[in-house]
Amino acid sequence: MNIAEAPWVDIESGVQRSTCALIPVGAVEVYGLHLPQGTDGIAAAAICEAVAARTGCLVAPLVPVGWSEGLASFPGTLSVRPDVLRAYCDGLVTSLFSWGVCVDEIAAFLSREFGLAASA
Repeated sequence: MNIAEAPWVDIESGVQRSTCALIPVGAVEVYGLHLPQGTDGIAAAAICEAVAARTGCLVAPLVPVGWSEGLASFPGTLSVRPDVLRAYCDGLVTSLFSWGVCVDEIAAFLSREFGLAASA
């Protein structure tokens, strides 16, 4: 169940069935001439939705912009500092935890999203 797409009463019922959550983290950066800038986020969200369909986990809204400093010279690349992204994800985890949900995975599609999955 995607938290952003469900009414709160459905989320409350969802938490009673499963106390795990996934947080998809994407990037907005260059992928050549043929793919959209948000490919990482599209993939991370789809993977989290597929895992949730099989496990019953909740899915937090996509964190669309990651750390893409190395590709900043390409038009359209957006980036946030690693400390800001970590703090943002920490805020999401804290919110989820406050209603009894444990974050099982922060699905950063690229491992260079500064070890978010490893530090979750």
